[in-house]
Amino acid sequence: MQCIILAGGQSRRMGQPKAFLPYKNKTILEAIIDQLREVCTHLIIVTSDQLYDKAGEIIQSAYDLPAAISVVADVPEYTGAGPLAGIFSGMSTAETQYVKEAWNEEAKPEDELFFVIACDMPYICLPLLERMRKMAAEHVEYDAVMIEKQPFHAIYRRRIVSDLRHCLDRRQLRMNDLLQKIHAVEIPMSELPHMAQIAFTNINTPEDYRTLQQRT
Repeated sequence: MQCIILAGGQSRRMGQPKAFLPYKNKTILEAIIDQLREVCTHLIIVTSDQLYDKAGEIIQSAYDLPAAISVVADVPEYTGAGPLAGIFSGMSTAETQYVKEAWNEEAKPEDELFFVIACDMPYICLPLLERMRKMAAEHVEYDAVMIEKQPFHAIYRRRIVSDLRHCLDRRQLRMNDLLQKIHAVEIPMSELPHMAQIAFTNINTPEDYRTLQQRT
């Protein structure tokens, strides 16, 4: 399974890029990467043109597996088109060749699966992610496996690229526009233990960030 980290938002309520906020002596972006690099073969950070250099500097200075972690900007034709553009750009950039170079292995069917997460969700519940991965792997008919109303903590298949392009070309830029076109399965939030539900805490405002710091 590969991973797309969406880190190109404008962060208007926070007032500064959320991905680069300090967290546990690193940044929130690095905290997410550190948790996911053990379970994902290739991590793709999708950001804006304005944040591309900064994100690249962080990755180059902190990690020694450049083929397994990539930083990309939105494809030019969809710059500024929101998270759908970010997912499209990540999937379009990702090739199984990255996986071969990083791990010297043949590509696997699960390389067609992409875990998509927003950069303002620093808590990762790995057992929950594994449950989602197994569900997606066992049910090839599912285009997406997600937690109830959480499209930015979800596993998507690469084949939705055509649906993403369809939405983007028609300026249908809401996640619901995409979800109406694909076969997405939701796991009810009520089925999750409390500790797993913490994974869906978003860091959107300075107050959210202060609460995050107090928990560390």
